[in-house]
Amino acid sequence: MAPYVANRYAVMMMKRGTPDVEILRPFIDLKRHGKEGKQGIDIKRYSELQAKNVPWNRREHIANQAAAYYMLERGDTAQFLVEWLKNCGKMDANLQQLEHLINLRTLHFRQRTDEQNKKYEAARTAVLEMSDENKAILYTEVEEWHMRHVAPYWVSQMQDDNPKKWYLKGLLAAFDHEKLGDLVVSPYDAGADSKTAKADTTFYKWSEEKAAEYQYSENPAMVKAYNDYMARLLKYQQEHDGLNPPMEPVGGAAKVAADGKPAARNDSLMHVLTTKFKGIPQYLGYFQHCFDLEAPGRKFWRFYHREEGVSEDMRKKHGYRLKERPIYREMFEQMKRRDDAIPVTLPDEKKEEDKPADAPQGDATGAAADNSAAADGGTAKADAPETNDKETKQ
Repeated sequence: MAPYVANRYAVMMMKRGTPDVEILRPFIDLKRHGKEGKQGIDIKRYSELQAKNVPWNRREHIANQAAAYYMLERGDTAQFLVEWLKNCGKMDANLQQLEHLINLRTLHFRQRTDEQNKKYEAARTAVLEMSDENKAILYTEVEEWHMRHVAPYWVSQMQDDNPKKWYLKGLLAAFDHEKLGDLVVSPYDAGADSKTAKADTTFYKWSEEKAAEYQYSENPAMVKAYNDYMARLLKYQQEHDGLNPPMEPVGGAAKVAADGKPAARNDSLMHVLTTKFKGIPQYLGYFQHCFDLEAPGRKFWRFYHREEGVSEDMRKKHGYRLKERPIYREMFEQMKRRDDAIPVTLPDEKKEEDKPADAPQGDATGAAADNSAAADGGTAKADAPETNDKETKQ
């Protein structure tokens, strides 16, 4: 394989999330580490296989090999290669970003000296400034920074067609699983549950029993549904000279077929919605949409199955089941409709404990990210910045 082709292939594999350090290994001579010119960087050797001189230790090859090692969580080897280029005066802005990413990841889990702490803080600042997406990833993943309360805002700013957004939404929902409880959907927002029927848009007055059930529920979603209902009830009364709307029919809000005739109904719409999603954690809906959006490599699918943010107890109690995918997808549609109706604002970043980001102890979660970072196994992963230059940009 020609060096140019190998380099392009190595970059392609990294973009797919499957880095392979064996691709460029034949074109890098580690024995010449630290040397420059004819003895180190950009040297040529005669290849009997190709019957010509083949470039060795190209700057692009070494830089992309460092990025591949970083993505494989082999930070020491990645740093070794970056230092090689650094000592030879071959650094640029992209390699500087990669060095910050390496420092953030490798130093996060260590008891740091004063000098290392300076490097860590510089790396943290630089990585967060690289993109708003990094803020979303790191504020979600790195609990030790005490910034998780601002993560929902930055996650909400990501594009809807980005699978990372929904993976992070899934993580946030997993962290708050007990607080969120079961998904509760208002019949006024639910929409049709089939292609041939549509939801009755008539506003009905709830029974006293139903109103009390929602008002005093410990489920925040049910309390919100009650508050929404009361606001709508007050508006209705103001617009109709104090009159109440019609009582909700026994069995729930009626549905009508597309031709306006009553449609067959086995149970109330609210009962169907609440029982359909009962006992299914909301994070599975977000994760499912992430899986539906991702590329054929299915890296987020792999990430989920070793995700530390979803405990083993949660997996045993609420395991992901392939046969339930239609339910997860329907859950997501209802949750997105709910989320879109609630604007997310940026809270005070100093609202939580104002503690320094000390080095974590034991198995604490921490990470690094970049312009194209993705979550992986409880640690925010980064597809390293493109360090290849002209050779792979043609």
